[in-house]
Amino acid sequence: LFNRPLGRVIRALRLGGPAAFFRMAPTSRRASTVLPALLLVCAVLLSAHNLRRSSSWESPAPPAFLTGRGSWEARLLAAGGRGRSGTSAAATSGGLDIAKGSTVAVVGASGNVGKLAVLRLVDEGYSVHAVVRSPAAGQRLLDFLGEERRTQVRLFEADVARATPDAPPEALEGALSGAAAAIVCTGTTAFPTKAWAGGGVGADDVSGKVWEAWSGNGFDFKKAVAVLTAAGLNTPDAVDARGVEVIAAAAGRAAAAAPADRPFKHLVLMSSIGVRRRDSFPFVVLNAAGVLDAKAVGEAAVQAAAQQKGFAWTIVRPGQLFGGPYDNNFYLGTLFQLDKDASTKAVTFRQGDEIAGDTLRSTLAEVLVQSLSNPAARNAEFTVINVNGDAPDVGQMQELLTTALA
Repeated sequence: LFNRPLGRVIRALRLGGPAAFFRMAPTSRRASTVLPALLLVCAVLLSAHNLRRSSSWESPAPPAFLTGRGSWEARLLAAGGRGRSGTSAAATSGGLDIAKGSTVAVVGASGNVGKLAVLRLVDEGYSVHAVVRSPAAGQRLLDFLGEERRTQVRLFEADVARATPDAPPEALEGALSGAAAAIVCTGTTAFPTKAWAGGGVGADDVSGKVWEAWSGNGFDFKKAVAVLTAAGLNTPDAVDARGVEVIAAAAGRAAAAAPADRPFKHLVLMSSIGVRRRDSFPFVVLNAAGVLDAKAVGEAAVQAAAQQKGFAWTIVRPGQLFGGPYDNNFYLGTLFQLDKDASTKAVTFRQGDEIAGDTLRSTLAEVLVQSLSNPAARNAEFTVINVNGDAPDVGQMQELLTTALA
C-alpha cells in the first residue's frame, strides 16, 4: 500500500529536497498518495524507537490484570479521602464512589479505547449508556461485547462533532440523563487520515481535500485545518475541541437537571500527553494540525462546566497508544497492530503533564474506569504510561494512582 508513495517521497527528498517534493504533487490525485505517505513518514520517525508488531490481541476477553478485584476500596474509605481546592459539592456528596449498579455514559463507546471501557464498566457491575455515531458503530460495539455483556448496554446515536454547545444532540442529552457519571473517549487522528472523513467527504477523498486546503492556504497547515473543519471534516478542532465542548455543556445540563438523590457526579476525559507542553519538541510536531491545541480547549471546557454545575472532573493523559483492539485502523498503532513487549506492562502515574512514554489501550481503559471510584482522581489531571515491569492488578493500580496524586 505504501511502497510506491513512500518511494516517491524518499526519491524527491534525496534528489531535490522539500521543493522537489512539492513539485512532484501539483494535483489532488498525486496528493492523495504523496501526502499520506509524507505524514506516515513523520509519524514513523516520531515513534519508530519503540514500536513493535504483535498479534497477541484476542477479543473480547479482557487482559488478565483487568479482571482482578482488590481491597483498595476499604482502605480509601478508612482514610476518608482527600480534599482539594476547587472541589465541587457533588464530588463529595452521596459517598465517595459511583455506586455499582449506577449508570455510566461512555461517549465514543465504539472506539478502540471506548469499547474496552464499556467492557470493564459492565464487568464492574455498572449499566452503560453507550454513545456512538452510527448504527454500524453500535453494532460493532455489541459484537465486541458478546451476548452476555451487551444486555447491560443501551445504545445512543449522536455525532458531537456536528453539534454546538448551545444545541447538543438530543441523544447525547438522553444518554447523560439519569447517569451518575460519564467517560469521554472521543478523539481523532493527529494528522489527516480516513478518520477525518465527514461533511460529505468520503474516506477515500480525504487526502485530496487536505491537499486542496493545504496548497490553497500557502501550505499553512493550521489555516488548512480551519477550512477543513468548516467543510465538516472530523478534524481535531471539530472532534477534540468543539465536540468535547458539546459534551461538557450537555453534562452541565444533566447535572443541573438531576434530582438531588441521583446527582450527576463525575466526568472523566481521555486527553493526551503533551497538552501542557505543546510548544516544545517533540509535541510541537504532533501539534502540527492543532490536535493538542484542540485537546486543551476540550479540557478547559470540562473543567469550567464541572466548576459551574457542581460535578467532579478527571483528565487522563495517555502517551502514544498501543495494543488491541485493532478494529478502527485509522491510527499507526492499529494499522500495523503495534504492541508493547510482554515485559512492558507496569504502570506509572504522574500529576499534570510532566512525563513521556507510551500507553496500552487496555491500561488506559482500566484507568478511566477506576478513576470513577478513586477519590484522589477527583478534580485531578494526570499522565499514565506503561513502563518495564509486570502488570498491576486493580488494587495495585488504585494504590499507585492514589500515591501519585497525594
